[in-house]
Amino acid sequence: MKSKFSFVQRFTAFLMLAAMLSPILAISANAQQMSKVKAKALTEDQKILHVLNRLGFGARPGDVEKVKAIGLNKYIEQQLNPVSLDDSLAESKVKNFDVLKMSNEEIFAKYPNGQVVFQMVGRMNGLDKGDIAQLRKKNQVKGAETAKTDDGAMPKDDSAMMKPEDKPKDPAEMTDAERQKFQQEVGEIYQKYNLGRPQQISQQLGASRVIRAVYSEKQLQEVMVDFWTNHFNVYANKAAVRWLLPEYDRDIIRPNALGNFKDLLLATAKSPAMLFYLDNFQSVAPNSQANNRGKAGQGLNPKQIERAMENPQVRERIKKQRGLTDAQLDEFLRQARSNPEMAQQQMQQARVEAALTRCA
Repeated sequence: MKSKFSFVQRFTAFLMLAAMLSPILAISANAQQMSKVKAKALTEDQKILHVLNRLGFGARPGDVEKVKAIGLNKYIEQQLNPVSLDDSLAESKVKNFDVLKMSNEEIFAKYPNGQVVFQMVGRMNGLDKGDIAQLRKKNQVKGAETAKTDDGAMPKDDSAMMKPEDKPKDPAEMTDAERQKFQQEVGEIYQKYNLGRPQQISQQLGASRVIRAVYSEKQLQEVMVDFWTNHFNVYANKAAVRWLLPEYDRDIIRPNALGNFKDLLLATAKSPAMLFYLDNFQSVAPNSQANNRGKAGQGLNPKQIERAMENPQVRERIKKQRGLTDAQLDEFLRQARSNPEMAQQQMQQARVEAALTRCA
C-alpha cells in the first residue's frame, strides 16, 4: 500500500512539474523563432521605402537613390527642418495659380460673387433687386416652357423696354431671347474686367495641393499641411469662407504645420476663414456697438423709414448706428421702403464686410 501511494505521489509531482515547465519551454521556442526572424532584418532599400511612405506621400522615381546618397538620418533631419530644401520645381508648377498669392481683398475683387455681377447687369437693364431675384429663378428653370412672342407676355410699349430709365423691365415679361441676351451681358462683364468665377478659388487651391504632394521636396511639410487642414477643417460653401481659403492655407496652416501646436491653434481660431465658418464674427456682447448696429435695421416700420428720409437728426443717428455713408443709407432706405426683406439681406452683407475689416 505504501509503495503504491508513493508511485501516485511521484506521478502527480511529475505532472505538476511538466505543467510548470511547459510555458518556459514555449517561451524558449518563441525566442528561438524570433531570433530567426530578426536575422531577416530590413534591407537598406526597405528602410528607405518605409520612411518615404511614413514621412511623405510615397517614393517617386529616383527618391530611394537620393536618400541613399545623403543617408537616411540626414533625410529625416531635412524633412523636419524643410527651410533649407530647394522646392523650386514644385513652386514653378503652381506659380500660375494666382489665388495663392492674392490677399482676401484682391480675391473678392477678382472672383466676385456671381450674384453681384448679376445685379450689376440688372441695374444696367433697369431691374431692381426684386426683379433680379425673379430673373435668377426664371433662369434656373429655363427651357421648361417654350417662349411665346404673341401671347401678350411682351410689354405693349417696346420703347419702355429699351429705356430702363423710363420703366424697369418686368422679368415675367422677358422672352427667352432677352434672358439669353442678359446672360450674354453677364459674360461680357466677366471678360471686360477679367473676372473669375468663385469656384475657381477652390479648384486652384485643390490643384496646388495635389501638385505639391507629387513634386515638393518638403514631403513631411505637405503631409502635415494635409493633416492640419483636415483637422481644422472649414467648409468652402458656407458664407464668405470660399474667398478666405487661400489665405487660410498660405498664412495659417502652412507656417505652423511643423511648429508649435499652441501657435497653430490660436492662428486658426483668429483666422477670418474659421471665424466665418463657426459664425464667430456674429458673436458680440449684448451691449456692444457692433451688436446695436446689427439690430438697428430690424423692425423699421414705414413711418420710421419716412422719418429717416425727411428728418436730418434721425438720418444722422441711423448713419452712426450702422456706420453707413450717405449713399449707403440712401440705398438702404430705398430698399427698406420697396423691399424690407431685401434690406435685411443688405444689412447682413454689411455685417459680413464689417467683420472682414475687423479681421484684416
